[in-house]
Amino acid sequence: MRAILYFGHLGCTKKAGEYLKNILKDADLYDGNCLKKVDLSIYDTLIFGVNIRMAKLNKHFIKFIKKFQKKKMNLSMHAYLIAADKNSRSTYIHMARNLLPSDSIVIFAGGELDSTNAKGLSKAVIDRCIAQLKAEDLDLPKLDYQALEAFAEELEENKIPII
Repeated sequence: MRAILYFGHLGCTKKAGEYLKNILKDADLYDGNCLKKVDLSIYDTLIFGVNIRMAKLNKHFIKFIKKFQKKKMNLSMHAYLIAADKNSRSTYIHMARNLLPSDSIVIFAGGELDSTNAKGLSKAVIDRCIAQLKAEDLDLPKLDYQALEAFAEELEENKIPII
């Protein structure tokens, strides 16, 4: 079985996780910030959804991975990364690969600018970015559903056989 653990702030990382869950069928979806009562030992694969904020991986994901690695559980681990800035995707992928096992699949799945769940300064910054993109007649960033589908397909090809 697989667990999708998403670490996000505004909903896009969860949205991508839900999309993957619907494709994979044998995956459970969890908010990475609410895992105290979840027994991860029942899973053979962990899939992390990680948002990028201020050009950094989600700090809760980093903390989780560092704690988890100390447990030395032999699980397959993979990640999809969510960020509106597609120009830095290779940098983000490199950052995630440095935290995960060398055989991990890591993809960049785009992202959305949506201030619906944002508050304070974050909301103001996102609204300003959206307004600027619209003023310059540029497309708003979007989730890359094709990348998520290809990721799911690759996970299926690399699935650990159940004995």
